[in-house]
Amino acid sequence: MQFLPETKGKKILHLLLLLGAVGGIVYFNFFVKVGAPRGLPPAAVLDKGLLPFGDKIDTGFLENEKFKALRSVPSLEVRDDELGKLNPFGQ
Repeated sequence: MQFLPETKGKKILHLLLLLGAVGGIVYFNFFVKVGAPRGLPPAAVLDKGLLPFGDKIDTGFLENEKFKALRSVPSLEVRDDELGKLNPFGQ
């Protein structure tokens, strides 16, 4: 397996793709100024505590009937005849 292509046309195409990718990275990283997303305050303004929207966590969904209808998965019961070999690494 060769690292570089054999034909001159493929070498030129690969070189152009590589230069285009490097040029795009340099252009977008150094010459395009992208600001913070609109609608969000700067990080310095968020001095409300540890969490970004205050220390109060909304737990209102715990009292919702749909949430109360959820059940946990029943525990798995394995009979002795279903067990298999002993785990040599679990001892």
